[in-house]
Amino acid sequence: MLNPGVVFLFSFIVLPSVSLAGAFTITYGSNSETVIDGKTYKCDGMLQCWDENCYCNFVKIEGVAVPCNGKPTIVHPNGGGTISRLARIADSVYLSKDSTVCGEALISDQVIIQNGSAINATARITGKSILTHTIINKEATIHNSVLDDCTINDRFEAYQSKATHAQFNSQVRLDYGTEITGCSINSVALLKGKKLACVTK
Repeated sequence: MLNPGVVFLFSFIVLPSVSLAGAFTITYGSNSETVIDGKTYKCDGMLQCWDENCYCNFVKIEGVAVPCNGKPTIVHPNGGGTISRLARIADSVYLSKDSTVCGEALISDQVIIQNGSAINATARITGKSILTHTIINKEATIHNSVLDDCTINDRFEAYQSKATHAQFNSQVRLDYGTEITGCSINSVALLKGKKLACVTK
């Protein structure tokens, strides 16, 4: 039982920046700042981020999303991108600083993931595949393929193929030599050695 006549003084040490596995961060100072998804957020005081939200002096900063929904992440050594602790990515893979891998991905060989690409689902990416500004929201297997400005919303496979400015909303498999430009595919498709241009520029 505490004696009401005794005053206890507690001393707290405030660190300039604290980060717990990438899911929770606190920065304190007259010009606190943090970088999330390649954007810098500043606060004149305490800047806190957790559970997909950031706060400046306990006031929510609108429009800020924490990578991987606040789940534990680390920085990939080759390129500085953000990866989930559940992902397995070889050091030979390049992941740009503005790209994220949040799913249970297995990525190896000489893969390049760049320009704000995001992998939000289980994915296996191998060979010399290149993903540029591409979003993967469903299970994907990609080998020696190039995806530029694509969105994948259903199960997807690509082998030695190329897709540009495309959206895949149904199960799709692109086989050897297939090239797709400007298409939105909304039904199950198996394309092998096809060249399909839906939009001519």
